[in-house]
Parts: sequence; structure tokens; C-alpha cells
Amino acid sequence: MAGKTKRFAAKPPTQRQLRVGETIRHALSEILSRDSFFDPDLEGVSVTVSEISVSPDLSNARV
Repeated sequence: MAGKTKRFAAKPPTQRQLRVGETIRHALSEILSRDSFFDPDLEGVSVTVSEISVSPDLSNARV
């Protein structure tokens, strides 16, 4: 198979990845809703954190 690349289907996230993603999502939502957090660009704007994708080794997360 010279010159051909194998394509693998993306694996679904594990229960641990989902649980860590939900924990990050809840923590980030709480931080953004605090009065102590202030960003002039976000003043008067509603922010929704809908999904967090966590890498298989749990070292990276994408918001």
C-alpha cells in the first residue's frame, strides 16, 4: 500500500473524557457568571459554553 494513508474513524469519547469535559464546562460557566470576572468586551453579553472536547489523554480541552 505504498502512497496510501489509512483513515481511521474517530473514536467516540470515553466516559472519563465526557465527565472531565462536563466538569470543565461547569467550572468555566461559574467563572464567567461571577461578578468578580470582568471583561469590557463581554459586558452585557450572554455567554453560553455548550461543549468541551477533551483529548484522549486529558491533557488538552477545546471549548
